[in-house]
Amino acid sequence: MFLQRRPVTVVPMALSGPWGSFFSHCRGPALSHLPKRFWSRIELAAGEPVSAEKANAEMLEQRVKGLSGSGQ
Repeated sequence: MFLQRRPVTVVPMALSGPWGSFFSHCRGPALSHLPKRFWSRIELAAGEPVSAEKANAEMLEQRVKGLSGSGQ
């Protein structure tokens, strides 16, 4: 829907590692429990830019899943 309103180039990105950190909802609401570990390694992966004409929700979802290692 955003691309229909503003056709811009999209850079797919994915975070890896935030689940289980002190700020995640892994064991209930964030900040409501003592952390299992104090520091978490969080990584940001960025893919190749996709033009607005070629971008669609399904394709972008697959690219993000590929970047995070959770998809095929």
